Amino acid sequence: RHEMIDRRRRTVETLLALADQNPKDVVHECAKLAAIQLLGEYRAVEATDVLSANLDYSPMSLIRETEPDPLTYYPAAKALATVGAPTIARLLLNWMSADMTDHQRRILAYVIYEIDGKELGLARLKIAQVSARPERARANLSGFIEFYTRIDFRNSKEWPWPLLGGGREKDKKR
Repeated sequence: RHEMIDRRRRTVETLLALADQNPKDVVHECAKLAAIQLLGEYRAVEATDVLSANLDYSPMSLIRETEPDPLTYYPAAKALATVGAPTIARLLLNWMSADMTDHQRRILAYVIYEIDGKELGLARLKIAQVSARPERARANLSGFIEFYTRIDFRNSKEWPWPLLGGGREKDKKR
């Protein structure tokens, strides 16, 4: 049992190093993509920070073999949704003190929706808002809650699409 736990730990550490790299060519991009996907499959909660930092990472080499879903183009976001509920508190901590574009907000909203659904996700956000510190994080969370409630998650026109060529004006940083 201890040997299996140690092997998993070493594997996750290796995958984290690959997922955290800044790929300079298609080979390294494919390695990063595979590492991100495997971290999700391993349900590696310890990967939350690295996956969160790559939330809107959308590699050009991504092969879309399945039916599209809201997170198809964002492997780190999809991995976070696969890992599930243990990632949400850390995700909110990482993102609510940062300046986010509407595009990043939309991806984060879909991660929360994929994990909790709309109602439970909203309840979790409101609970987090009560305890959010500092005031900037509380204000950001309040704005995010408003943003979250306006999304029709079942409408594919609301999905976060890759921002090619600079993206849509409404998805620029506020």
